[in-house]
Amino acid sequence: AYGSDTEEVKTALLEAANAHPDVLLIPEPQVWFQEFADSSLNFDLLVWTGEPKKQPRIKSDLNYFIVKSLNRHQIEVPFPQRDLNLRSPLLEKFINSWFQQHDLPDGGQHPQEIITITSEKSTFLENELAKVDIEELVQRMRGSEGVEIKNRYYRRNLYPACFIGAEAVEWLMQKQNCTWEVAIALGELLIARQILHHVTDQQPFRDDYLFYRFYADEQ
Repeated sequence: AYGSDTEEVKTALLEAANAHPDVLLIPEPQVWFQEFADSSLNFDLLVWTGEPKKQPRIKSDLNYFIVKSLNRHQIEVPFPQRDLNLRSPLLEKFINSWFQQHDLPDGGQHPQEIITITSEKSTFLENELAKVDIEELVQRMRGSEGVEIKNRYYRRNLYPACFIGAEAVEWLMQKQNCTWEVAIALGELLIARQILHHVTDQQPFRDDYLFYRFYADEQ
């Protein structure tokens, strides 16, 4: 509504987007101030997902999240919200195919329960990541007792000085004494900080037979 703090609206919408486990961290969710309407300020929330088939469910979840977030920030919505624009990185040439491997809560759960679970999940991951000394972690991963870094072949192509994503996830879970989700989040964080990357820059950090390389090991 007119009179709403635009920065507060942006904050509320981003909080809703970041609370959903299937909304990608990279590219980051965006809020666009679209227009001055008759009785409202119209915003679009743009998020990206690696699960195109789940878009209807994700949109529904986000609508619940947005309502709760706007209420928490005491922001009035005079008319029904605008459509959410969900874009899959698989369909966008300018975006790499980053995926987050988190399952949505069971469809039978009440929206209020979904909000509580996902918010707690997001906060938990943030708290766990904040505890990690990234520089020390990278040194350990590249050290003698770290992940196995070596030249690897796949379909007759040579990929020097790389390691396997699935082995890195297992190493992180053991050495960091963390959950699978935290291990994946750590890998995503290292990619986001441009510390490591997929050898062809076409994949996010995944628990799979995929090759990754530290930028420090680039030849």
